[in-house]
Amino acid sequence: MEYTENKRGFFKTVGLIFDITRKVIVNLAFWLFALAILGYLLSDKSYVVRGDSVLLIQPEGVVVDTLSEKFSLSDSLPSRQKLQVAALDIISSLKNAKDDSRINSVIFNGSGIYSCSFANAQEIAEAIVDYRESGKDIVFYDVNYAQTSYYLASFCSEVVVDPLGSFSIPGFGIYSPYFKKGFDKIGVEWNIFRAGEYKSAVEPFTRNNMSEESKQNTMLLLDDLWSVYVEDISKARGIDSQLIKDFSSNPLSSLRANNGNQAKSAIDLGFADTISSMNDIYYNVDSNLEDNITFVDYNDYLSSFLNKKNSSPSIGLIVLEGDITSSGSGPNIINGAIESQKIIDVANDSSIEAVVVRINSGGGGITASEEIRRAVEYCSDKKPIVVSMGGVCASGGYWISSAADLVYANSTTITGSIGVFGMIPTAQKAMRDYLGISFDGVGTGPYSGGIRIDRAMTANEKELFQLGIDFAYQNFLEIVAKGRSLPLNEVEEVASGRVFTGGRALEYGLVDELGGLRSAIDGVAELAGLEKYKVIVIQDKMTLVEKMLADMMRQSVDVDSGLNYYILSLRDHAFKSLFNLAMISDPSCRYVWSFENFMLY
Repeated sequence: MEYTENKRGFFKTVGLIFDITRKVIVNLAFWLFALAILGYLLSDKSYVVRGDSVLLIQPEGVVVDTLSEKFSLSDSLPSRQKLQVAALDIISSLKNAKDDSRINSVIFNGSGIYSCSFANAQEIAEAIVDYRESGKDIVFYDVNYAQTSYYLASFCSEVVVDPLGSFSIPGFGIYSPYFKKGFDKIGVEWNIFRAGEYKSAVEPFTRNNMSEESKQNTMLLLDDLWSVYVEDISKARGIDSQLIKDFSSNPLSSLRANNGNQAKSAIDLGFADTISSMNDIYYNVDSNLEDNITFVDYNDYLSSFLNKKNSSPSIGLIVLEGDITSSGSGPNIINGAIESQKIIDVANDSSIEAVVVRINSGGGGITASEEIRRAVEYCSDKKPIVVSMGGVCASGGYWISSAADLVYANSTTITGSIGVFGMIPTAQKAMRDYLGISFDGVGTGPYSGGIRIDRAMTANEKELFQLGIDFAYQNFLEIVAKGRSLPLNEVEEVASGRVFTGGRALEYGLVDELGGLRSAIDGVAELAGLEKYKVIVIQDKMTLVEKMLADMMRQSVDVDSGLNYYILSLRDHAFKSLFNLAMISDPSCRYVWSFENFMLY
């Protein structure tokens, strides 16, 4: 009896200890979380910049137009390929630094850039050139120079390559996976409907290689981009354009002469000025300038302007980046209902005088694209609205653009792709032969039950669907003709799914001006009669907890390099079309989209 009571007393004591420990841990976690939120709210977001400062621009991640305020836990995981870098932030920091007496010079470290569209690179390069008009230096450094980073570097006052770094300019290419043979093996049939002989988005599902029409159009596009790239670097560095082309097609001769030393090869050919590590750059800056030199990160530098009041009239900036769809939300998703309402709200906002819509999209569903286009048209009746095309503004992106008062594109923007397609998979063979599943039933007519994945489409069903695609294509042509004030026959000549650079699109009347986001903002200000103005980015805001999580994730980045980099590239490039197809929804199964999204290598 005494033993039993002692036993009960022991377990009662242990239970009490566990209960107290649990309460302490829970309460401690609560107060720590509460203090973290309080600290976040009370933290001063502004930054005080001292005199004799060197501005450090060292972006980490994918360069996009503006940072997304759409939170996704998976996209906030610590990986450089998922971090976003706002091109507008880089451009703004250079613009402010130009006339800021506190900024002595700029160091641009491009080693952390995971990817950047050619068009965004052009706009950053323009900001570099503008900054250099102040007479201040800007030094560019990268460990492994690739095409984009070297394009940016060529406009800087000094190009530094690491002693153990690499340097390559391989040229542009577009390569896509082709799935037909694989789908045949598993018994899946894709029923393809399209209008436009150059609408190559469906080819990965219907062919095992690229069609001649697609090769012809793609090669024309690549040649235009390559010409701009070579000529821009030639002018910026004072290098003969033929030397750039020769190095791109035959880098071995220079590497052999330098025993594989890529850094020395870049110096000998005039691509770079100095061989140095990043630490040496810091040391040289300290040695050449005053003792009180301060290095300031460009994000901190931009925050120093946050509390400055500006009573100037407002221009609203709406950024549409990603695939256009009728459902879903998050980074790289343009939801038709959400974004169209955003444009309508801005149109009705009397505090905003004009609107710029920045589009960086290869398109998506036709229903969502039309929903947003109508919102742009509605806004145009109330106040000036212009479109600024990003790296890609094609198909559904161009569908939206056609309603704007003015359309701006960079010379390297990839646009056009005026065509429509539909895709319906059927897997009756896979279900019957591999899974042993069959379907049967009765209906009141030949079309009852609708189009189903478990049975082949009939000839009449295919004709019905193709008629819908043809009707949508004709609508696309008429929308462009009306919006661009072009004869219908001229639009037909440049349609059929063809893609163009912004420079060629200007020749065809598909855009109004060549220029980046800054030019578009200046253009809409002129339409609105504004001499002084401020730009307000219109976007959904994260909740406090989402913002805290996103900030913490961004501070714990894991660098993607070596084999990991190539595995991630394979996943992104080889299977992007399949992933995107699963994500994009359209009620009518009709798409104005480019699957390959023009992935340049």
